[in-house]
Amino acid sequence: MTAPAGFPPLFDSHTHLVSADRDRFPLDYQGQPGHVGEALPEGDDPLLQRLIQHPPTLDKMLGWFDDFGVTGGCGVQYRTAYGTDNAYLLHSAKQSPDRIIPVVLIDPRAPETPDAVRRMAAEDGIAGVRVSGFRDPKTREYPWFDSEEAARTWAVVDELGLTAVFMYLPPQGMDEADANAALTGFSKLAKRFPNAYFELDHCGWPGLSGGERHGLRPGHDALKSCENVFFKYTSFFMEQLEEANQDIAAALRHYVDVFGAERIMWGSDVGNTPGTYTDLIELAVHAGEHLTEEERRHVFRETAMRVFVPGGRGQAGQAKAS
Repeated sequence: MTAPAGFPPLFDSHTHLVSADRDRFPLDYQGQPGHVGEALPEGDDPLLQRLIQHPPTLDKMLGWFDDFGVTGGCGVQYRTAYGTDNAYLLHSAKQSPDRIIPVVLIDPRAPETPDAVRRMAAEDGIAGVRVSGFRDPKTREYPWFDSEEAARTWAVVDELGLTAVFMYLPPQGMDEADANAALTGFSKLAKRFPNAYFELDHCGWPGLSGGERHGLRPGHDALKSCENVFFKYTSFFMEQLEEANQDIAAALRHYVDVFGAERIMWGSDVGNTPGTYTDLIELAVHAGEHLTEEERRHVFRETAMRVFVPGGRGQAGQAKAS
């Protein structure tokens, strides 16, 4: 099937894969391990029930891609289902390397991580690494990305021309100072490692209050000049905006005006955001209503394909020449 009318062939920068084979790929649901035949913390948790009863497997994902003219996408390691065990994601990418580009979940401060990233880039074709965390309530710092231990990992990301994907927590209702501290920290990191790409999930969590800035925080302003920082406009964030009675098409129009379409990408968040892939595609089409066809080409395809390159974009000199 072709892409929606007025849209390019799509590239989905944010998909979550979960296996139906829980013997081979056991769930580690929010840190609570469980296998087929063993007791799982099922309870009334609707997300866990959905992952067990309707897992977004590789075969299903490829079928959804075919249904809507999606040529490929990033498989983003799903912390909720597997923690940092990237086995099913890497297995899926090897099964369909032309359609699934892996973005693995790591602990950037662990001493073994830099070598592991180098190995996965060479052997598994990862395009990026993903990290998330809270601000330390005592030090008021973000050591999970802004520490010298983590910097050893960012040095490898920079060397290989990979992409580091950040999601700071909590996503909404956080102290404004916490949010701006994270965003300002990202800008400093981007300047320190200019050959690395840095991508902020959910557009770095703008506020939901709307207004002329559509929630952009002062910390977002620090990122305007950082051309190696990119923003992912996800279904998860779009739904939060709609719940706050905000116009997702007007918000995307504003973010493109501020940062440029070449720095913004769409991601469905399928596998995590409730609803069918049809629902998520319809949400994306609505969000892109105020963009030109050229802007849609970047937001819904080309930005992500340029940012997420299997194995990385190479060293600084090679990256500049490409």
